[in-house]
Amino acid sequence: MNMPKNSKGSDQAMTENFLEQLRHIFRKKGLLFANVAREMQVSERTVKRYMSGKGLTLPVLNRLCSIADITLIELAEEVKSRSRSKSECLTIYQESELKRDIRCCLAYNLILLGFSNNRIMKEMSLSEIELTGYLTKLDRLGVINLLPGNRVRIRKMISPAQERSAFCHNWVAYGLQLQLDHVDFSDPEALCDTTLVRLPPVVYARAMAKVSEIFRELEIASSRNDELDNDHEHWYTVFLSASSVDDLKTLLQRSDDAKLQMKS
Repeated sequence: MNMPKNSKGSDQAMTENFLEQLRHIFRKKGLLFANVAREMQVSERTVKRYMSGKGLTLPVLNRLCSIADITLIELAEEVKSRSRSKSECLTIYQESELKRDIRCCLAYNLILLGFSNNRIMKEMSLSEIELTGYLTKLDRLGVINLLPGNRVRIRKMISPAQERSAFCHNWVAYGLQLQLDHVDFSDPEALCDTTLVRLPPVVYARAMAKVSEIFRELEIASSRNDELDNDHEHWYTVFLSASSVDDLKTLLQRSDDAKLQMKS
């Protein structure tokens, strides 16, 4: 499946931004298209096609990243960092106002993911009037510019620091609670797994980097398809929770405390 061509503006712009950054990395490393072609065992003409967005798939993009000695998630972060130089990040006030209205916050996040107005209306079960109301609120808040015809220009982004902030973690906790309250673990599609491991910090960091890549690939795949009549797609809550403990004694004590709270 090719990289995004639908969702006309945002998906195509995302692909172009990724390729522009890759070209920049290739130049810094002194890599010519001929060098890349030899590594991929394809013709230089094929590489030029890939770098213009033609025939570009996720495996091909991953291979290009590997040659540039960068992961897909690292490439995405570099693109985000560059875009943030043109667009400021959310202020504390904007964060707090978004937190007050979960539907407005969801609409904003779908806009950041590149969803079209039609798809946002379908996914959130909104009328055009309701969508216009949320877009107007986001415009007044200063996180988007609302243009004629309900076209949107993003003004404020969520920075990596904000993604790790209490603001985002509170939303994760809220969404996780909703999910756990309604999940049916007898459903074969409802995956649930846990493990306890003892690892050096460097190994743990490497594993978390791979998880981040998977999350990014899921987001890219989600932003591809903007078809309204596709009944073969479903929403999935995908979450990861990992934290360190001082020792097993502390972990066991927490478990005992939790059991006592459940009984009381």
